Amino acid sequence: MTGESINEVGPGFPNLSLGLKEILEKPTACKRIVSNRVCEAANVFRATTALEFLKNESSICKDLAEISICEDVADSSCRLTLPLDWSLWNIICKHGTKILLTESDRKPRTSRKKGKKQPAQSLNPKPKNSECVDDWEGPAPWDLLNGGDGVPKFLCDVMIEGLAKHLRCIGIDAAVPYSKKPLSRDLIEQAEREKRVLLTRDAKLLRFEYLIKNQIYRVKSLHKNEQLREVLETFQLKVSQDQLMSRCTKCNGKFIQKPLTTAEAIEAAKGFQKIPPNCLFNKDREFWQCMDCKKLYWEGTQYHNAVQKFIDICNLEE
Repeated sequence: MTGESINEVGPGFPNLSLGLKEILEKPTACKRIVSNRVCEAANVFRATTALEFLKNESSICKDLAEISICEDVADSSCRLTLPLDWSLWNIICKHGTKILLTESDRKPRTSRKKGKKQPAQSLNPKPKNSECVDDWEGPAPWDLLNGGDGVPKFLCDVMIEGLAKHLRCIGIDAAVPYSKKPLSRDLIEQAEREKRVLLTRDAKLLRFEYLIKNQIYRVKSLHKNEQLREVLETFQLKVSQDQLMSRCTKCNGKFIQKPLTTAEAIEAAKGFQKIPPNCLFNKDREFWQCMDCKKLYWEGTQYHNAVQKFIDICNLEE
């Protein structure tokens, strides 16, 4: 093929409208026209979503592929793009009837990063625009006017379990959730079933206050000692010195009425709890046992320090 024939179909393909005679006389021009048409058809396929085009043109694709895939293409741009286009055409011809493009394929896909799955809540909180009361209004569920027994009882969520131990040290019934990661539903049900006031630092729980009226209070203080003072003042609780260290700090259980002797404590602690040897020298020492978890307590340095601490916090007169 001469240089003149190539120039007639040079860059831009200005002479693509050749007659049949010229095309037959100039085979190179025919190859370039066919190659150009195939490139254009590939671009059309990328943008179309019509299945009918795939079905009607599949046979033509195979013929064009057999004619042109083995020929060298003069133009460098076509040479770079044709291998990918022909591979695409082969896939179309083979699987064209199974490819279905829908309108959703035109929309950009959003990232599907796996996030932490939130547990489903069965409770219906108050609307966001409704007011949540942050202060205690009362009366408490243990109030005698409400048919209660007059004994204050609290439920401290996992955020303030330290407050629960402080309340137990001054003889107040303070329970904790049954599980380490309770749902809001579990806290509400436990507080309602046991007639307790739910103490929490989570402001979101206030949205469920309508389910258990006057049984949720948000503690504002951060330190355990200050939290204890806040609860005593808010609920107007009176604590006597006799109540100090009268509950098990581990399980909230009550102590036995009659203390154990040293010999009885040693027998009760076998295989269960280790008593320091220096506590056994004093034969007159008294031991107190929890009726629920069977843990033993005795008066020692730690006991006297704790008593003095809560005397100061509760402003008790000796």
